[in-house]
Amino acid sequence: SGLALGDGVIAFGQPRFDPTLSPLVEDVVRVFELGAGGYAEVASFTSSLPGHTAASFGLELDLDGAWLAVGDPQAGASTTAASGAVHLFRRTIGGWLLQQVLQPAVGPEPFLFGFGAALDLEGDTLVVGAPQAASSRATFEDGVVFVVRRTGNTWNEVQRIAHPQPAFGAGFGFGVDLDGSRLLVGSPGDANNGFGNEGLATI
Repeated sequence: SGLALGDGVIAFGQPRFDPTLSPLVEDVVRVFELGAGGYAEVASFTSSLPGHTAASFGLELDLDGAWLAVGDPQAGASTTAASGAVHLFRRTIGGWLLQQVLQPAVGPEPFLFGFGAALDLEGDTLVVGAPQAASSRATFEDGVVFVVRRTGNTWNEVQRIAHPQPAFGAGFGFGVDLDGSRLLVGSPGDANNGFGNEGLATI
């Protein structure tokens, strides 16, 4: 499950699903804020998407300032071409509110699975990894990384970054880290020098 630490704020995910229970157990993300008596829970969230059943909401989290990004990489997994979502919550005077839900838009990629498996939120920029995506029909799970930017309180995709050397199962976007103008992307399934799946990190 995901964990995120901000300035006086802690968030953690409890992705869980038990089909034997009725009603179904839902994935939950909980937010705690620091007060005079220590940390206390101030909000909890579940997926806003209809028909959500996969245990993935809250698998990845990131906090920055008044924003909380929650990854849900298996959302919509029943579809044949895409899965995944990122829920963006904003802290307001009235508490934490859902501001926007991002899902991968139709693009040149034949498959966009796993959107939201990795997140890095820095200021007005959000980087989202989709390591199970296929950048072309010649590869599968080579991975794609999305760059999303905020204007006001609205987030929009501005760039898609494909693996520079697409390879089957590379998992490009399994991990992402943004530092200013530099972006580090992990691809654990990549073969280094042609030997095994040693993995690569690309800047």
